[in-house]
Amino acid sequence: MDPDEQILCIPKSVWDDEVGDLQDSFLPGHRWFVDYFRPEDMQDQLVSPLKAAGQWKLRGEVEHNPDWLQLIPYCVLEHAGQYALYRRAEASGEKRLTGKVSIGVGGHVRKSDFGQDVLAVRGIEGFLDTESEREIQEEFKVGLLANRIHLGWIYAPSTPVGRVHVGMVSIYEVAGGLLEPNSDEISEAWWADAQRLRGGDYRVMAQQMEDWSQIVLGHVGEAFGR
Repeated sequence: MDPDEQILCIPKSVWDDEVGDLQDSFLPGHRWFVDYFRPEDMQDQLVSPLKAAGQWKLRGEVEHNPDWLQLIPYCVLEHAGQYALYRRAEASGEKRLTGKVSIGVGGHVRKSDFGQDVLAVRGIEGFLDTESEREIQEEFKVGLLANRIHLGWIYAPSTPVGRVHVGMVSIYEVAGGLLEPNSDEISEAWWADAQRLRGGDYRVMAQQMEDWSQIVLGHVGEAFGR
């Protein structure tokens, strides 16, 4: 972790004012957040607090600071009725999640990745979408990313990691079955049958999963009616 890198965040106080005091939650496509991230809304005269809340903050200042929520694109990969799972290696940048199994690929939105792009011009959703595909390509050797569906948002404050992050959850259909780790932060990756994973296999796998993955797993099938 580079404490001096600038990452995209919103104040926790603004989240509470607009959303309320939630426990571990998956929020499917809530209007308040859809409006917040819609670029054309930046031109509206009436701007809600959330729309104007995105800020670049030093990671070292917010990494353990619950007054700020770090925005994370969280991407699920799907191919032929299977979901990609992977295990975080010892080299993982997030030491609190080492050894955990995940169904989502994600990372911080870093200002350095976007040059002179301005939040008010590009729109925060644009930053999150671009970072989603960048994270997938950095972490895996995988087939062509085809259809993408925005599922919703996840916030899980019951753990130290979840308390300072909020995730934009998307699912990508992948053309072809190629799935190999492309990073030393991943020890292994494999395709898991969606039906079995949401059935009996889930109870076993959930014990090894990070918290966000446990919450998201119950919703990914809704995107394709499975």
